[in-house]
Amino acid sequence: MASLGIDPASYARFCAGSLTDPYPFFADLRSADPVHWSEPLNSWVLTRHDDVFAIMSDPRVGMNRIGALMAAIPAEKRAAVRPLEVHIGHWLGFTDPPQHTRLRKIVSHTFTPRFAQAMSGRIQAAVDQILDGLAEGPSLDVLDDLSRPLPAVVIYELMGIPLTLRREMSALVDRVGTFVSNVGPSLQQAADDANSATLELQRFFRELVQERQSRPGDDLVTELAGLRRRDEINDDELLGLCVFIFAAGQTPFPFLTTALMLLLANPAEKERWLSEPTIHALAIEELLRYEAPLQIVSAVALEPVPLRGRQIKPGDLLIMVVGAANRDPEPFPDPDRLDLARSPNRHMSFGWAAHYCLGAPLTRVETRITIDTVLRRFPEIRLADERLEWITSKTERRLQHLPVLL
Repeated sequence: MASLGIDPASYARFCAGSLTDPYPFFADLRSADPVHWSEPLNSWVLTRHDDVFAIMSDPRVGMNRIGALMAAIPAEKRAAVRPLEVHIGHWLGFTDPPQHTRLRKIVSHTFTPRFAQAMSGRIQAAVDQILDGLAEGPSLDVLDDLSRPLPAVVIYELMGIPLTLRREMSALVDRVGTFVSNVGPSLQQAADDANSATLELQRFFRELVQERQSRPGDDLVTELAGLRRRDEINDDELLGLCVFIFAAGQTPFPFLTTALMLLLANPAEKERWLSEPTIHALAIEELLRYEAPLQIVSAVALEPVPLRGRQIKPGDLLIMVVGAANRDPEPFPDPDRLDLARSPNRHMSFGWAAHYCLGAPLTRVETRITIDTVLRRFPEIRLADERLEWITSKTERRLQHLPVLL
């Protein structure tokens, strides 16, 4: 790597998922070798915005990469985690057309911008209730006290799951998430735990579906149970949709935390938010660009794909580094500067094309309401500690905690 002008130690930390500040490394790799074959990750690593955009839109590339991920697990161990492989292969984010088209159509009428706006009153009430319920004091941890519970209120209500189960169910989701958001050798360590958590989640939703079939409710699980009863989806697809939607519905919490941190760390931009409400929509996009919560998206080549003189072969895994694409200076002048009014802003944080994030409208509304409520309710809010600690991961970008003073 030194021959490319890339620090070998930083490269090793990236592959191991231990870079706390990845952006200097991303810039070096993007400049030196934007379509890079990584031996440690056994994958192509793409860091330029136009390449990431092109691959996300390319029909020669598929998202059903569970086989490529499982290839990192020794054959003698793979049989033991076969339930995990089968189940994740039916997640919406791991399917390709025509199955993906059919399954996405089933749930796309729910996760629309209109639905997100209709939920704004409920989200506002949830934010107010959470803040009202906090013990009065000079400080709080934004991540644990606000950002984690808020998305759960929405998705648990939508699916008809008691909120009292949040801690144990969220822990199961986190364990599966450690596997599905990973690439490379670390998949081996995550597979056993993710497999056992998957079996627990399947058991829970299988029992919930049976309950809804006998006692229907006004929720998404009842709707999905009806589709199964009419044979419009099979058992594996039913459980895949239930677990995927449930898990995805809780993922906004890292971004809610990071977005608020960015405004507190940039007082001038915080004042712009407060004084120029007309830029809120642009501001959310800039916050997403600046710190993408999901730093990489993986896919698999279905056919030969030539790219910048490289020949990507069928079956090759591609790692699209969203965090690098979002800081590419070609589409984003002065990319390391936070500019709430930045336009245009075609960031890749929600993916693109057929696999554009279903929950994007809801995440935008949750973020806007949360930020505005917190900043206006606590006008003196500030960071309690400038030394922020990040989770070390090559896939996620999130803080361990966000203590603030009120």
